[in-house]
Amino acid sequence: MKKSYFLPLFIAISASVFAQQNHEFGFVAKVGSYALPYQKKENTSNVAGSWNTFQQRPGETYTFGLWYAQRLSDYVRISGELLYRRASIVSEERHFSEYYDNGILHLYDYRQHQQITENNLSLPVKLHISFQKNGKTTLALGAGLSRAFSGNILGTTSFKYGQNPLSTYSFPLQNFGWEQFELEKTLTAGLFHRLDAKTAIGLEYSFEQSDNLQYASYLPGSALVDCMCYGYYTIPIRNMNSFSVSLKHNILGEKAKR
Repeated sequence: MKKSYFLPLFIAISASVFAQQNHEFGFVAKVGSYALPYQKKENTSNVAGSWNTFQQRPGETYTFGLWYAQRLSDYVRISGELLYRRASIVSEERHFSEYYDNGILHLYDYRQHQQITENNLSLPVKLHISFQKNGKTTLALGAGLSRAFSGNILGTTSFKYGQNPLSTYSFPLQNFGWEQFELEKTLTAGLFHRLDAKTAIGLEYSFEQSDNLQYASYLPGSALVDCMCYGYYTIPIRNMNSFSVSLKHNILGEKAKR
């Protein structure tokens, strides 16, 4: 009967000692953008005019995971995170032309819409520096590794040629697996503020190079080319320049210090 009480007592004592040794462990959640808004316009002159415009929206990222931290001194601590990230990226491209045929001005308007959803695992390590002894606010600098394990792409196009009615086409959903992605490097920087012994909030910036070779969409059964015609398209994904707000919860108790 005594043995049945030993295990819970041992766990309680171990957790208390672990907390007193200035270790922290808990959950983290983050919400943010994927990249900075981007727009590029090119103008090519001919008889009348031709324009190509590429635009990418900020996108969204949702991140959840575990984190662990250890104090190195009254001013410095180190932390590591194991994170799952889901990102959604939307890109649009437009080709617009004006040209004369037998003295009549014709218009050609072609638009592409592409949405990519990506699931990712990352492992960043950060160094936290406090501005004062045992301060509540820290500057965090870090680096890590990241790899997508699945993704999909969905695209639509619409084009209007001369006096013809508007035509639209939806590309079938394309899926990508773990083996089609490569390991990427991630850089992070941010500010964190401790609200109490268990809760901290932060504002973070993360940079990661995108694996553009894996994402391309085209009509089934057709060759992949860069062409503003008949629905073919390839739109590159810009590198991740993410700004996110994070919430951390320490489950080790009141005695853990930041």
